Amino acid sequence: LETCYISSGCNRTPLCMDWGKNNLVCYGSRNAINIYKPEGESGRRVLKTLSSHRDRVNSVRWIRSTTKIYETELVTASTDHTAIVWTLIEGDFLPQAHLTEHFGPINAIDAIYRKGSDPKSVILVSASGDSSLKIWERNGDHTQKFNCIETISLKTGLCFCVQIIVLSEVETPILAFATDTCQIHLYLLGDHCTKLISLSGHEDWVRAIDFTNLGNGNMFLATSSQDTTVRLWKISESYDEPDDGSFKLSKVEFNVDGIKFSVGLESVLCGHEGWVYGLQWVPESGNTPTLMTASLDRTIILWSPHPESGVWLERVRMGELGGNTLGYFGCKFSPSGEQILAHSYQGSFHMWINEEGQWKPGVTIGGHFDSVVDLGWEKQGRYLLSTGLDQSTRLHAPWVQESTDEWSWHEMSRPQVHGYAMNCLAILPNFSFVSGAEEKVARAFKAPRNTLENLSFLSNVHIEELLLEGSVTEPTGAAVPALGLSNKAVYSDKEATARLHPDNPKDEYSETYFVAQHFKEPANEDALLQNTLWPEVMKLYGHGYEVFSLAATHKGDLIASSCKATSMEHAKIFLWDTNTWEKCDELAGHQLTITQMAFSPNDFYLLSVSRDRKWCLFEKQEFGKYFLKATTDKATGIHSRIIWACAW
Repeated sequence: LETCYISSGCNRTPLCMDWGKNNLVCYGSRNAINIYKPEGESGRRVLKTLSSHRDRVNSVRWIRSTTKIYETELVTASTDHTAIVWTLIEGDFLPQAHLTEHFGPINAIDAIYRKGSDPKSVILVSASGDSSLKIWERNGDHTQKFNCIETISLKTGLCFCVQIIVLSEVETPILAFATDTCQIHLYLLGDHCTKLISLSGHEDWVRAIDFTNLGNGNMFLATSSQDTTVRLWKISESYDEPDDGSFKLSKVEFNVDGIKFSVGLESVLCGHEGWVYGLQWVPESGNTPTLMTASLDRTIILWSPHPESGVWLERVRMGELGGNTLGYFGCKFSPSGEQILAHSYQGSFHMWINEEGQWKPGVTIGGHFDSVVDLGWEKQGRYLLSTGLDQSTRLHAPWVQESTDEWSWHEMSRPQVHGYAMNCLAILPNFSFVSGAEEKVARAFKAPRNTLENLSFLSNVHIEELLLEGSVTEPTGAAVPALGLSNKAVYSDKEATARLHPDNPKDEYSETYFVAQHFKEPANEDALLQNTLWPEVMKLYGHGYEVFSLAATHKGDLIASSCKATSMEHAKIFLWDTNTWEKCDELAGHQLTITQMAFSPNDFYLLSVSRDRKWCLFEKQEFGKYFLKATTDKATGIHSRIIWACAW
């Protein structure tokens, strides 16, 4: 067996993704860390999943070097109070060190290889919710232990981001970190950890720090904040200047290894309208620095100084339009600086590629950003549907590139974006499915013509001509009205849309946001959210509590549904005829919530399991009715705990 597809979103934390010089992206996905290759041979997919943490991963970093060698180690920090160092050994990343001295969640981490005689010696800094920072050191390669050499107490304060920086012509590293006092503190990481200076100016918490060394004596420290601004601090060697009475910018001085440096405010960048969470300098930028910032206002901006005046200006602005989402939690450049990868509040990734000076959207991966609760194959295996607690249902299929004979799996459509957490789904023939959420209603969906055309082109899926041709009365797509939960059908003929689904005459603007698109490559996040929805064809009412489990016959003529239950009255299975969408039977046998149901391959039997630790088998008899054939009780049952799943 070989893994060919891993679909998983990024955690909703600002420091949860990093792109190394080895051209691999590491990101946290709940308790795991995924290693993602964005391009090249066997690229555009998650290569490995690293599992060792017991709670959400908050921060991930490749262990950086001051030279241009590829990274082979990464460090991850989690809510489970631990940090783990992973080392690449014989093609696999293995956990080599567990750092466990913190008493609270670790929310920021950074590590670099020391300059000097031993190239594998590491200095590592972790910041925790226990109001402390710990400095760790490893003398030697991955076979050596990490030792905590210093603890910086913040009393009752919190640290949001850390970075270890190395100034030019200096071997001793410097620690920069930001706290809830809205200040940036610089500490010297020598034999003893000593405070150098504190930088003030931001009016809200600082959420990201990045440093660049231009190689010409100029070094910049950039800090971004929840006050929507970015501040640039210029660090340079300090020389005694005679006082000639002229105005000068105020600077703060400090000493490192006998060399005097000064820090002064270079510029304040104001262009975002939301909290600025992401920040990075362009790698290999030469003498002209370029800074990237990402904000919750759904924009990413590239800044650089004017070649003559030196004034920092906005050069490029990227982002997403449409959809009801928040913005970006982080952004990273590729090693070449020609690609940008950002992750957003919805756990999705966004990529832009520089093509002759134009930044254009690229193909990336995606996935649920909360637990996946149900999934199923289409009857002919043409695509996979999954649904989860992130209130969405997603369609996964291979992208077949006929020109290069390459194929890779991607999310091709998002049939349902709901307002409640999803519980279950059942796949029907002819590109249809039924889903249940934390509500008393099950909803049936059918693929619109635009989705079928895109699936046929991108995945080389054979679709019957009858489904593709359609008429004016068949929907082209779907849209969700404001404050609504139902996917409303949209037709190619606007008059048909207005006639079949009339808007409220009091509404000043139309609520139809769908635009039919013919994709040449898998859709990006804003297109998935807005232009790949499936119209809802029916609601199935009848259950007294939230729908919890669904199953469909292999022919697709019957749907079985069940809801949350604490009594036999509500723990019944409802059978629905998919031709008329009417309830045709009720099956009793359980006392508590039915957790899963499954029809036999010939549809003659229906098996159900429940929280009451029983299974029930229903047999199809004359007139298509199902009757209880066999069940277990306390005397005959083998299971002593809840039965969660069943299959034929």
